[in-house]
Amino acid sequence: MSFLVDLHTHTREASACASQSADELVSRALSVGLNGLAVTDHNRIDGALKAQRLGRRRGLAVFAGVEVQTEELGDILVYGVRRDFPDAPMSFRRLARTVEREGGVMFAAHPFRQQVHSGLWTYFEDVGFDWRRGMVLPELVRPLTGVEIYNGGCTPEENEAAAIFAGRFRLRGIAGSDAHGQWRVGWCATEFEYELRSDEELVEALRLGRFRVSRMQSEFDSDQERAVHLKAMHRLRGQELADYVENWMRRKQRRS
Repeated sequence: MSFLVDLHTHTREASACASQSADELVSRALSVGLNGLAVTDHNRIDGALKAQRLGRRRGLAVFAGVEVQTEELGDILVYGVRRDFPDAPMSFRRLARTVEREGGVMFAAHPFRQQVHSGLWTYFEDVGFDWRRGMVLPELVRPLTGVEIYNGGCTPEENEAAAIFAGRFRLRGIAGSDAHGQWRVGWCATEFEYELRSDEELVEALRLGRFRVSRMQSEFDSDQERAVHLKAMHRLRGQELADYVENWMRRKQRRS
C-alpha cells in the first residue's frame, strides 16, 4: 500500500501570499487523488488546524506543519510542532532547540532555489563550503532531518541539485508542491509505505525514511521560462494580466 502526501502547501488563512482557502485546498487534494497533505503556512499554524478539521469530515489526512524563516538557512519546513513562530526571521539554532524539545523534524525548503536570496545555498556561499566536494556538513546544518528535493516551484536544475546534495550527505529527501494556489496541488508529492493517521505518525515515518518522492513535476522547466513568466507578471495589469494567468495555468495543467 502507498500513501501519497503533498508535504508543502499553503492557505490564505495563514499565508498572505496564498490565494486558496483551507477548504479549497482540501477539495483540490481530493480531486487530484492525494491521500493526504501537510499544510505548511508561513510561521502560523491556524490554517493547518482549520484544514485538519475539514479533512477529518471529508476523509483526507491533513497534517499540521509550518514553514519558518530562519536567519541563516532561509525557509525550514517543520513537522510535529503545533505552534506559531515569530514573523521575523529567527535563529536556526533556536528553531532547532525548539523542534528537538517538542519532538518534531525539520527539512530545508527549496534549498537551491536561486531566486530566493536566503537559503541553504546562500549559507554555503557565505561560509565558503563547497558542498559538491566537502565531506562533512557545517555544524550549523547538522540538526536538519533532511531537505526538500522536489519542489513544485523550482526548476528541474534546482531540484536536481537538492537531490544530489541529499544523496551525498545521506539526508532524507522529501517532495512537496509548494502550492499557494489550487492548480499546483499535488505536482510534487511524497509516497509513504503505509497509511498515516496523525502528526506523530508522519514525524515517525519521516525520521525512519519510510517513503519515496513522487510526481517530480516542476512549475518551470528552465530559468529562462521562469524569467519570462516573472517579467510578464510584473509588466501586465488588469484584464491583460488575468488573461495571461488563465492561459498560463491552462498550459501547465495540460502538461501536468
